[in-house]
Amino acid sequence: MKQTPYDQYPKDRIKSLLSGIPFFSDLSVNDASQHQLLLKHAAILELAPGDVLIKKGEVDRHYYFLLKGELAVYPEKSIERKSVPVSKLTQGQVLGALALLAGLPRTATVAVEKTGTEALVFSADTTPFGELKDFSQVFLATKLALYRNVINNTRFKLEGYKAKNPKHALTEEYLKIPKFTGSKDTLEELQSYAQQAIALARVLQKWNELQ
Repeated sequence: MKQTPYDQYPKDRIKSLLSGIPFFSDLSVNDASQHQLLLKHAAILELAPGDVLIKKGEVDRHYYFLLKGELAVYPEKSIERKSVPVSKLTQGQVLGALALLAGLPRTATVAVEKTGTEALVFSADTTPFGELKDFSQVFLATKLALYRNVINNTRFKLEGYKAKNPKHALTEEYLKIPKFTGSKDTLEELQSYAQQAIALARVLQKWNELQ
């Protein structure tokens, strides 16, 4: 896997790739200073077939956006030749953020399949985010945008599991996780998303382990 700091990557190429990521494209319009702050802590990763991006059980401070190619999600820590992915990730998807926001170890292993093609990934370091209520560098609106993106993507995945297994105990557990119904753009909303992230991550991990 090759890693290149964002500011050293060809700008004409990366600009078009980042335009496909709603979180960053919206941020560039809504708050250019926040956009630039996060880019200072970013890198571009080039993954070859068989390269592992995220390993189950590990803890780190990064989240990722798939810019090009396809990644596979595996329920086990070590990938063998016979390993079968439980799902695939395609261009534009955010990954690794749920466990990060929930403060939990990675719930699955993410890699390029050995028979796949090269993938291009945008890697962002969340160190500037600080604690949940710390808005000294990353503002409330920016944190909310990221949390909303991650929570919505996770619920979408779990809705798929629910559709296939409507009477499963994990479906019932998922349905008990409340959605936020209070005032938007508030600290209360952010705190609700932080609680949802923990609950959703645990349910998703259980589903992945059953695959």
